[in-house]
Amino acid sequence: MSKTRTIDPRLGIRSRQGGAALAIGLVLLMVATLIGLAGIRQTSLEERMSGNFYDRSLAMQVAEAALRAAEAAAAANPNITTLGGVDCTKDADNSCSTVPSDSDTHWTELADSSEYLRNQDLSKGTPQYLIQYLGTVETDENLSAGSANTSQYGSGAAGTTAEVFRIFSRSADPTDTDVSGRAVVRLGSTYRCGSK
Repeated sequence: MSKTRTIDPRLGIRSRQGGAALAIGLVLLMVATLIGLAGIRQTSLEERMSGNFYDRSLAMQVAEAALRAAEAAAAANPNITTLGGVDCTKDADNSCSTVPSDSDTHWTELADSSEYLRNQDLSKGTPQYLIQYLGTVETDENLSAGSANTSQYGSGAAGTTAEVFRIFSRSADPTDTDVSGRAVVRLGSTYRCGSK
């Protein structure tokens, strides 16, 4: 098979047509395809990242609601037995971990009717909290007779005490199959309430 030869009228010489345009076109098409696939992969990754961030944000809100509900329950009635928590004072026989286990039986589920819950229908699982009673402490409102604030605020020299609780919350029980693959947020705080 022989290649055709034509004479270029502008140059007055013969030129060869070897089919290079087809090869170059295929290479450029392959490069454009690879760039398109890389763009699709990047967009998919960013979409998953955005979804995970949204899921974690909802879990954070629900865990915060459980924490606030536990603090309100402790303020309303600081009796640890009524709260369903754990007595962690020196006199108690309970061993209280500063990081409670997921299988601890003292986790309390937050009711769906709680005034603290927002966006509960958007997140999976039920938020929970755990309350540990740490004991009674003297508060810094205890002003002595020599304190400058005694005369300014009308405070007497009598001391005050408050109940101290360590409160943990989580957006859902991580062992629950409904939350598999979803974000679970855990929060903790030390809460002081009441005075005597």
